[in-house]
Amino acid sequence: MDRVAPILVVDDNAETSAALTAVLQIRGYETVAARDGLEALAELRAGLRPSLIVLDWMMPNLDGRGFLEELATDLQLEAIPVIIYSAVGARIVADGVEATLSKSVDPQVLLDLVADIAAHRRRNGGRGNDGQA
Repeated sequence: MDRVAPILVVDDNAETSAALTAVLQIRGYETVAARDGLEALAELRAGLRPSLIVLDWMMPNLDGRGFLEELATDLQLEAIPVIIYSAVGARIVADGVEATLSKSVDPQVLLDLVADIAAHRRRNGGRGNDGQA
């Protein structure tokens, strides 16, 4: 597997975050975990540039919707692909996300989506769907 930037996993449930991180790491992806949107934003503003963000929707402090709103205010950050991975995944409609998945989805579906996004970014020189870095 080609080396890609880490995947930022944002989830307030420690068990879910650990399981998701483990699944991604088994497949060779480096991960960084954040417990909520505020912690994730702090990582991003400190310079982390993940290849992808896997985002829970319902979290304390700053939820998924608020996180996406903050992301949209920064031209460098808004190009990072986002997958919403939440208990209410299929019911979420949000601009600027690659996909919404329920946490009950087969992990292979998530892994296939992550691989597709990583391959797309490599073909486009690390850029998002809109061609922006």
